[in-house]
Amino acid sequence: MEHGAMDISFETLPAEHIIRIAKEVSLRQTQEDFVPDGACNVFINTRDGKTLLDFFASAGATWAGYGNPHLKLVCIREVVSKLLNNTRANPDTLNCNSFSGLPDYPLARMFIAGLIEFIRETFVPDPDCYTVAGTALKYFLTKELYPWKRPMVAGLFSIGSEANEKALKTWFNQRPERTVCLTFSAGLEEGAFPGRTLGSLALNASKEVHRRHFPKWGHPANPIVLPYPRATGAIPDAEAYIKRIEEKVDAALNGVPRTIIQGAHLELVLGEGGFYAADRELLYAFERWRKENDVLLLIDEIQTGMCWTGTMLALEQYPELDPDAVTLGKAIACGIAPVSATIVRSDFNYEEFGRDSSTAGGYQFGAAIALETIKWMMQNRWWNRTRAMGTYIAEKVRETCGRYQRLLDPATPFSGLGMMQGVGFSAKEIRDFVKARVFEKGLFIEGTGYKRLRLRPPQIITESQFDQGMLIIDETLREADHKFS
Repeated sequence: MEHGAMDISFETLPAEHIIRIAKEVSLRQTQEDFVPDGACNVFINTRDGKTLLDFFASAGATWAGYGNPHLKLVCIREVVSKLLNNTRANPDTLNCNSFSGLPDYPLARMFIAGLIEFIRETFVPDPDCYTVAGTALKYFLTKELYPWKRPMVAGLFSIGSEANEKALKTWFNQRPERTVCLTFSAGLEEGAFPGRTLGSLALNASKEVHRRHFPKWGHPANPIVLPYPRATGAIPDAEAYIKRIEEKVDAALNGVPRTIIQGAHLELVLGEGGFYAADRELLYAFERWRKENDVLLLIDEIQTGMCWTGTMLALEQYPELDPDAVTLGKAIACGIAPVSATIVRSDFNYEEFGRDSSTAGGYQFGAAIALETIKWMMQNRWWNRTRAMGTYIAEKVRETCGRYQRLLDPATPFSGLGMMQGVGFSAKEIRDFVKARVFEKGLFIEGTGYKRLRLRPPQIITESQFDQGMLIIDETLREADHKFS
C-alpha cells in the first residue's frame, strides 16, 4: 500500500479504532529511528513492539502523559462541537494540519470523520464555542498565572516560534530604528535558542545546522550572542558578568551606539543549550544593565512554562525581573494541539488588522485544550506537585549519577530547575553511548547542548516510575564506566 493510502472506510470505522486514535493524538515523533505506535500514561509503544518509559515528554509538551481521559473528552467535544456548528463541516474543512501528533493527513481525516459518526448524538454543541479563545486569553492575564507588574495583552498562535516572532513584531512596531537583538548561549558547543521562522532567526544562537543558508537579519551584528547568566570560572560574580556583557556588545557593534539594540531574548532554563538554569545574581545584574541601556526583555517560557520548574511560570522564581514580553507554548496544550501564546505590554500592542496572521492561531480546538490545561492546573494547584517531584528528581539524579564522577563534566555535572534536570558528561561520545543504550533498555531520553542529557518525564510520573528509569540509567552508567575506563 502506498504511503498515506487507507484501507478502511469512514462509515464503518469501529469504535475501538476511534479510541485508539484518540489516545495517539498527543504523541509526536521525536527522532528519525523512533516510530511511535501508541502511548499510555508515561509509556510509549513503538511499532516494533518496544515499550519505552518517557523521560523526554516531547520537549515539555506532553506534561500530562498520554491517553489522559479527561483531556480526550475535551478534544472530542470541541472537535465535534466545531464541526456541527460549521455549515461547511466535513473532514476536509477542519484544519487537519493542526493535529501535530497525527502521523499523516489521511489519518487526521479518518479520526475526524470517525468522531462525527460515532459521537454525533453524544454532545450538545456549545453555543459559545467560538468564544473559547477569548476565555483562554483572559486566563493568561490573570494574577493566578503570574502577578504581572504592568498592563499586558495576550494573543494565541500555533508554534512557539510564532509567539516569539509576535513579541519581536510589537517591539519593532514601536521602535523600528533599533535593529539588533541580544540572545544567550552557554557556549559555542552547547548552543541555545533555535529560531525556526525568519523573524525568530534574529534570536538564533544555536547550532549552525539550525540557521544554515538563511540570510542575516537586520543589522550585521544581529544577533549578539551573550554568555548565559551562570557562574563559571571565567565569570565568578555579577561584576565580572556585566563586564563580559559590555565587552561582547561593544565589540559586536564596533563603534555603533548601544541605542541600536532593541531587546534581549532569554530562557530561564536553556532548553536546547544544556538545561542550565539562570543564576539569580547574574541575571538581576543584567536586568539592571538592560534597563540602564533601554533594552527590552523577552522571557521565553515555551519550555519552562506550565509548572515545569515548580511554579506556573519559571518567572515567579525570579521576582526582580520585569519583562516586556513573555511567550508560552508546548505544555499549554499538552502536546495534543499546536498552541502558543504571546503576552506583551499593552502599550506595545497594535490594533491594525492583518499585522498578525496564523493558520491555527486561536482556533477553537487548540484554545479549548489550552484553557482546560490552565484551569485544571490552577484548580489543582498543580505546581505544588511538580515542585515536590522536581526536588525528588534532582536528588535522585545526583545520587545515582554522582557515583560515576569520572564520566561526568567536572565543571557542571548537574543543572536545571524543578522537573527539568540536566546531566553533563566529560565527553560527547559518553553522552551518546548512554543515550543510545538506555533506549535499547526501554528508556527514552534526549540530549541537549553538546554533551548533556535532559531528564524531563511527564509531570504525572510517580516516584516509583521515575525510579524505574533511574535503575536503567544506573546500569548503563556502570557499563559506560567499564567501557570508557
